[in-house]
Amino acid sequence: MGKAFLQARVIGLHHFPSNTMLNILHLIGNICRHGNGNSVSILHGLRPDLWRTTDYHPVDLKPYPHVPTADSLRIDPELLDEFATAIKQFWFDLETKLSNSEPPGWYGSGRTREASTGGGM
Repeated sequence: MGKAFLQARVIGLHHFPSNTMLNILHLIGNICRHGNGNSVSILHGLRPDLWRTTDYHPVDLKPYPHVPTADSLRIDPELLDEFATAIKQFWFDLETKLSNSEPPGWYGSGRTREASTGGGM
């Protein structure tokens, strides 16, 4: 996502304060679409607080470390509010950065962004 954005806008996502939250939201989207996989591991490394830290054996109720899975991801309403704020902040910052910078190289050249970047995103 970041590379495609950079090619399209000539501004890397890392230049935006909301990048961290948008990255977390992107990982959650991947987890929702694809289930267990690399995004679970990456997100757990960034935000282990989104999973329980302990499970309990169903028979003897002894605690054991929780293994993060897509099904055990927990997103509370406060986190959803943080995502909404990050999205709004991103669009505000993008407008500000674009109005204070040169347009991308493909802009105004008669070529489309897709032709300039070698295809779609």
